[in-house]
Amino acid sequence: QPRLKPPFPANVGLYGCPTTVNNVESIAVAPTILRRGAAWFSSFGRPNNVGTKLFCVSGHVNNPCTVEEAMSIPF
Repeated sequence: QPRLKPPFPANVGLYGCPTTVNNVESIAVAPTILRRGAAWFSSFGRPNNVGTKLFCVSGHVNNPCTVEEAMSIPF
């Protein structure tokens, strides 16, 4: 017998109020956005997909690393 999934926390959280859902990446970039401004952060990427993203490059590569790039770069 299938059961219902709980509601998404951003819609209905503790005491019926919306709950903020964050990850480490969004928390890490928050001080830079506050320091430089939202317009600066929005200047990266495309109109509907702004900002930056962390990419981990690993496996059989010469230099495994983590890079931060604009959301609009092709893979």
